[in-house]
Formats: sequence, structure tokens, C-alpha cells
Amino acid sequence: MSSFLSNNNITTFGVIIRPHGLNGGLKCNLEFDGIQNIKQPVIISIDDIEYTIISCNPLSGDFFILYLSGIDNITKATALKNKTILINADLLERNQNDDIYINDLLNCEVICNEKIIGYIDNIVNYGASDIMCIRQCDKTEILLPIMPDTILEFNIITKTIILNASELEIWA
Repeated sequence: MSSFLSNNNITTFGVIIRPHGLNGGLKCNLEFDGIQNIKQPVIISIDDIEYTIISCNPLSGDFFILYLSGIDNITKATALKNKTILINADLLERNQNDDIYINDLLNCEVICNEKIIGYIDNIVNYGASDIMCIRQCDKTEILLPIMPDTILEFNIITKTIILNASELEIWA
């Protein structure tokens, strides 16, 4: 097992949308805003294979063109279409806004009206916003958008999230 994969602090960096050009470029939707703050060298993992980022060029919105070591043609790039990119969260510098990463939210206990309703099982994105998948104690699932009105409090140390009850009633 590589040193990257043995690290417990792995988080989602983004998703490869499709190949870009003939030389192995990858159009990606990156979930991390501060790409310029990443400590070098950057090693990522896709399907348990490590790659080094050669360059990362911004497009519009959250999209970037990523060039990786070993991916130098459209055939290799096409094989990575729709794959999730993982990164060691220790490489990501938190900015002054105290960004919260997906890895921070996973497995957090979710509380509403002083009652534990479940835990964050997954975070998905269908375009408009990130969605928390809350696995309830009875094994059912609630999908709730991650918005300022939804979360009243997040404690990274205790791994707890307190939800706004009125927002939960709207979305659940």
C-alpha cells in the first residue's frame, strides 16, 4: 500500500468531467477553491493509482484543466472520465474563512431539536449545491442542501452538526 493511500486524512478533490485536447488534458470540476494554496508537489489518487499534478489551469466557474504525470494522450485521459480525484487533506491549506471540506463533514453526528437524528453518510452534488446524505438511526436517508440557513452550528472537534429545525421540515 502506498503512503498516500495509508493516510487517513484523504478527501475528495474533484471529479474528472472529460478529456480536453489530444495531449492528455482533463477537464475537471474541483471542489477546492484555493488551488493556488496547495502545497507542492501535489500527489493525487484516482482509482487507487497515484499521479502528480503537472499543471492546473482555471477555466470558468469551478472548472479546471488538469495535466497529470503519465496521462499524455486522449486515450489515457478518456479512461479517467467521470472518476473521482482524491487528495491528502494535509496538503490543503485552510484560508482565513475556515473552509469546511467534505472530509470534515463525513461521519458527523447530526442533531436537530437536541435530538440525534443520524450522521452524514455522503455528500453529493447535483449542480445547484452540495447535498448532505443523512443516514438516520432507522437506516432511512434524508437529503438536505448545505446552505447557511440549514446548518446552525458545526463543530469540527466533536464532529457534530446542529440543523435548523424549520429548514429540516422544508427539505425532509
